[in-house]
Amino acid sequence: MTGLEELGWYAFVVFAQLIGPLVWFLLARDGYESLSPAPRPFLPDDSRIR
Repeated sequence: MTGLEELGWYAFVVFAQLIGPLVWFLLARDGYESLSPAPRPFLPDDSRIR
């Protein structure tokens, strides 16, 4: 491998670790919001009303 190719691989490894979480944060995290538990429904006889 030439010096330029080796430098390219080093750059790829460094930037892949930065770009991967950024891509997940921007694109994939919306699918995980649907996994959160549903909010507790309001009940008229709820003891928190007092």
